[in-house]
Amino acid sequence: MAGRDARDAPARAVAAFSRQFHGSPQALWTAPGRINLIGDHTDYNEGLVLPFALPQVTAVAVRPVPGRRWLVHSEQAAQRVQISEPCLSPAPQATRGRAATLVA
Repeated sequence: MAGRDARDAPARAVAAFSRQFHGSPQALWTAPGRINLIGDHTDYNEGLVLPFALPQVTAVAVRPVPGRRWLVHSEQAAQRVQISEPCLSPAPQATRGRAATLVA
């Protein structure tokens, strides 16, 4: 979100959701960016870490859809991915939706 105010992220997520899915989201979640200065993957091995928040924000707007599937759209990637349950694997042509698959 370079050049954009992170406080606008929720409103932008709702607007993008409305454009892509022709309706309002049922829920909206936001989370600050985070970086580990040192110690990636050592925090759970009793190592030292120095995490801190970044000014960037991730905002996610959601609404249930009929059937056992997820439709994921990224404004940054300008791409939509369909993920089917129960296997939760992205469509073969999609690569950017993999993070959403792993989180779901």
